[in-house]
Amino acid sequence: MMYAQNEELYLNDHNIISGQKSNYRCRKDYGLSKGYALCYNCFNAQNKLVKELNLNLHVPDSLKTEADKSFIFHDPKNGDYLIGDYKDGKRYSGFFKEDGAQLDWMIYSFYQAGVRLGQIYNDQYNTVASREDTQEAWTTLDSKNTFTNGILTSGITVSPIEMKGEGGSAELVHAIKGGQTVYFTLGLFAVNYGEFIKVTPTEQGYLVQSSQSRYQVRLSYNKNGRKAEIINTNGKVEDVINYQLYNLEDIAQADHKRSFIYIKKDDQLYIEQVKDNRQLVREDSRAQDNESSAYMNKIAGNLYTKRPLDKRFFMSLLTDKPGGMPDYFGQYVYYEGKAYGPIYKKGTLPGTYSMDVLQQGKIVIDKKYTVRNKTLAEIAASFKHGK
Repeated sequence: MMYAQNEELYLNDHNIISGQKSNYRCRKDYGLSKGYALCYNCFNAQNKLVKELNLNLHVPDSLKTEADKSFIFHDPKNGDYLIGDYKDGKRYSGFFKEDGAQLDWMIYSFYQAGVRLGQIYNDQYNTVASREDTQEAWTTLDSKNTFTNGILTSGITVSPIEMKGEGGSAELVHAIKGGQTVYFTLGLFAVNYGEFIKVTPTEQGYLVQSSQSRYQVRLSYNKNGRKAEIINTNGKVEDVINYQLYNLEDIAQADHKRSFIYIKKDDQLYIEQVKDNRQLVREDSRAQDNESSAYMNKIAGNLYTKRPLDKRFFMSLLTDKPGGMPDYFGQYVYYEGKAYGPIYKKGTLPGTYSMDVLQQGKIVIDKKYTVRNKTLAEIAASFKHGK
């Protein structure tokens, strides 16, 4: 029987595991023990926490360094295992397990003299994509994070995202190389459902991909608007959607017999309108495709401008509230010969805007739907609070 099945184990002064009483008694940490990988807290004779033991792992030689080799051991019954040493109750040297997010990420931080120098981890998304559902696949620490002066310079961060009332959960993986963003991956999870949406910044804009879609969307931007190219699995562009951007002062140039939206760009309000409604008809048809992704389409649709991406941005896009979309300031709709929605104009004070709301082509006379001389930040805050 593997020692790792025991509630308690023992370590000696040479960090050798035993099922018999020895120098350090190790108790199973149920909070950090996930799946195959088990974690133990080890105490000395005075019941003082002195070590952390992580079992049932596989660490390839390519990830080992001269500095950390003395904290990586192997036991036929427990596979590779990691040792971390505490000093005065704080992490001091060796490996310590971090809390994972939704997919129970196995991330182990390496310390020297109380300073975190790096991390090794199992890239869960690669494991899922490989469809290799074996113990070795799930417990192989195949990737690493590099820190410089305590700051992550290459690797990933994993952040949980709360989805209140959505019946599921989510997490955001931010990949960095040389201190710069390489991509973001949004993981979405529910009963019998899992989806990974990857957003990669490019020189022209973004590439948006989903594990649940046979399409991907390539976005590019210029001073006149944005372009969304719909690309199939063979890399062929199947369709293109062109969006025209208008200055607010040029609102008369927009087709008021078709819908348009108001967006924020460079702290200014603009109007965006699809150049040809036939493009939207084709897009609606694609949305009904079983191999399409509603969340991918929503993310791509709301990347109105080339903007910095962060957890807050993705979290806001997971809500259905208009105020949850950080660059979105409402939609004008033309239906059965009548206009509905907001009409903005520049305010009388610098940097401000005023807004009225149309209902069946007429302005609604109600302070609840009226904005006068407010900044975009103030308007966004009022949306957020349900105005």
